[in-house]
Amino acid sequence: MKLTIEDIQKLIKSLDDSSLDELKYGDEDGKLILKKSAAGTKGQDCVQVLPVTTPVQSAEVQLSAPAAGAVVQPEGGEAHAEAAETQENTPENTACPVTAPLAGVFYRASKPGEKPYVESGQEVKKGDTVGLIEAMKMMSEIPAPCSGVVESIEVNDSDFAAYGTPLMYIREN
Repeated sequence: MKLTIEDIQKLIKSLDDSSLDELKYGDEDGKLILKKSAAGTKGQDCVQVLPVTTPVQSAEVQLSAPAAGAVVQPEGGEAHAEAAETQENTPENTACPVTAPLAGVFYRASKPGEKPYVESGQEVKKGDTVGLIEAMKMMSEIPAPCSGVVESIEVNDSDFAAYGTPLMYIREN
């Protein structure tokens, strides 16, 4: 059985409305694991569908999840460790990264044709809105994680950004 986005949304809602902390589903097509965030924490909600793979394959499909409290932990951390190692070797690592809080379309402005929230070289304060992410027809503001000057913008307006993708870098003051 192939899960659709609607199926996953229903599962997330069911988990969110229940007293369960975790929901696992698996078949020949892959595995889905949903976990609730710890009470009182504001996490970045994410769902990962991990396909059944052979050692040669390593594909991961990410789908955004608007339901509060649903978090999926991938099994094994090899891909994440590899990504972290790659990021440590980049010159931008000395700046504060602004990452995509969930998978979706990144927008630099509130409406098409409007002035972008930020430009390279612009000073921002912690918490200022620096962009938007649209996932499943819901818009989420992206706050600056630190105060400083926008060093670079890595993702173009209206481009898809996977969860955790660096959208821009801010050089802290």
